[in-house]
Amino acid sequence: MREADRVEAFLSTGLSPEVALEESFRVSDETFAWVEGGVVMCVFGVGSHPDSPAWGIPWMIASDDLPLKARRFARHCREAIALFHKRYPHLINMVHQDHEKAIHWLRWCGFTFHAPIALPSNGAVFIPFTKEIP
Repeated sequence: MREADRVEAFLSTGLSPEVALEESFRVSDETFAWVEGGVVMCVFGVGSHPDSPAWGIPWMIASDDLPLKARRFARHCREAIALFHKRYPHLINMVHQDHEKAIHWLRWCGFTFHAPIALPSNGAVFIPFTKEIP
């Protein structure tokens, strides 16, 4: 797990990154892993929002090796988002304000960013993002 994802997982949940990842798998309706040459490039999934079944919460954890396959990743990530949209017309989650690579990727994927919020538990600032079916 890349360091920025470890930090974000801890700040958003208060759990160790490993336990936060296990929890993401547990609450997801769909989970996937991209493995190339025996190396896990990333794991990702989507789960139902507790307040509305029309809203899905997408997530992704990447390894440090993902940038080595950035072009291939870019070719297929929009397909994954389209797959999530088959089940959920609306996608919503948040990203830590310092996770620049994730913010850049989310922007490239067409997500809309909203006003940053500070978490009451620790004051960490996260940026909510959404995407609607086009």
